[in-house]
Amino acid sequence: MVSQLLPHLSREERSEKWHVVTPQAEDLTEGRAIVAVLGALAPTRWLSRFLLWIRADGALNGVDQVLGRHRGKLGRLVPDVEGPRRYP
Repeated sequence: MVSQLLPHLSREERSEKWHVVTPQAEDLTEGRAIVAVLGALAPTRWLSRFLLWIRADGALNGVDQVLGRHRGKLGRLVPDVEGPRRYP
């Protein structure tokens, strides 16, 4: 499924950072992806609008890089189960 959503990226490129693919097939990464996820969730939509207003996606790129360096440690906090799929 992932290879269908991101055919332009190799497997290694897809796993380097997380990607959010919009319904318009736009591939968002790093700060832009964080803002998009926050905007898609009703409780954090206000935070997404605020981050867009102050143009914080650049700063969020740094946050994403720090989280990426600790992916192994953070991954242990997440259960290893199949998650729900909402893509058609």
